[in-house]
Amino acid sequence: MTESPKHQCSSCGRLTVEYSKFKCPKCKESSIYRCYTCREKHVPYTCTVCSYEGP
Repeated sequence: MTESPKHQCSSCGRLTVEYSKFKCPKCKESSIYRCYTCREKHVPYTCTVCSYEGP
């Protein structure tokens, strides 16, 4: 049995296997990973490529 890949949340930095992944809405280059908690609480994230800040 293989373990699900863990990714670092772009908002809180926590490693998680339960996340949503999407491209930055501004530059479309960086992948944004957000854990369930940060998505529910609307914790801001910052794109590492273009510095876009989102909810």
